[in-house]
Amino acid sequence: MLQELGVTISSFTTDGSENIIRAVKYTHPHTLRQRCLVHIERECLSWLTQHPRTSAGIMLRRLIRQINSIRTNNDRIFWLRGLDRWHEEYGEFIRQKSVNAETEEMPYTHDKVRKAYIYLKRAIPNMFKFLDRPDVPKNTKAIESFFGHLKDNLRIHRGLSFMHRIKFSRWYLYFSNERNRNIE
Repeated sequence: MLQELGVTISSFTTDGSENIIRAVKYTHPHTLRQRCLVHIERECLSWLTQHPRTSAGIMLRRLIRQINSIRTNNDRIFWLRGLDRWHEEYGEFIRQKSVNAETEEMPYTHDKVRKAYIYLKRAIPNMFKFLDRPDVPKNTKAIESFFGHLKDNLRIHRGLSFMHRIKFSRWYLYFSNERNRNIE
C-alpha cells in the first residue's frame, strides 16, 4: 500500500518484533534496519534486575547502561571491546549448568545473565546503523510519542464506533501530515 502511494522507506527503527521485521523485509527487502537502543537496554535490564547479585551481572548491567551514550564510531568500538572483555571473563560463567534432581534437566545456572548477553549479541548487527546514517533514528521515542497522542485522543472520544475510530485516526494522521508540511 505504501509503495502504491509512492512512499519509499529508506530505513526503519524497530523494537525487535519479529512480525514487524518480517513484514518490512517482505515489502521492502533492501531497507536498512536499526534496532531501538532504548528497547534493547530496557529488555536486558529487565533480566538483570536493579541489583544483580553476581559480578557478571553487575558488570553487564554497567555495559548495558552505556548503550544510549554511544554517539560516535569510537564510542561503538570502545563499547564492543568492553562487551568482548566481559565475555572473555564471564563466558564460562554463563555456560554453567545445574542439575535439577526432580526433573533431571540441566538448565543454565545463570539463565537471566545469559539471556541478557545473548539478546545483546543478537542485536549488535543492527544496533549502530545510526552512526553512519544521521537520518536514521536510534530509538522509537518519536513515533511512540506520536501514537501516544493519537491513543490519548481516541481515549477522550471513547464512545466512537469502530468505523468512526478508523475515520478519526485517518483524519488525525492527515492533519498531522499537513501540519508537518506547513512547518517545513
